[in-house]
Amino acid sequence: MSILIKTELDDIREIVAKHPEAWKKVLEDGDIYDDEKLYYDLYEYYSSDPDYMPYGTQKARDGDPVEWITERLDGIGAFDPAEWSEYTDDDGNPITEEEQERANHIAKSQDRGEM
Repeated sequence: MSILIKTELDDIREIVAKHPEAWKKVLEDGDIYDDEKLYYDLYEYYSSDPDYMPYGTQKARDGDPVEWITERLDGIGAFDPAEWSEYTDDDGNPITEEEQERANHIAKSQDRGEM
């Protein structure tokens, strides 16, 4: 059994895969608010975890949620799918196949009860 490191960017890939036409338009004009369903899914994702969007921003008291999500997506490289690495860490930074192999090795050791 191998462990695949699921990241924020992987989650975003799953969300945008449900809205391919809307995402294509976002990549063209950068406006995530054009498609209500895509925006809702992104908003739900980022507002469901307290480590992501601050509550005041969620409620548009201390910031704009559209701007926050847009900046976050840009920060993890979501607007440049050609640069998406097969493997990324929790911050969306590419990791090497060697690092992924090491994670897989650790998982195998755990499965065998060695760790």
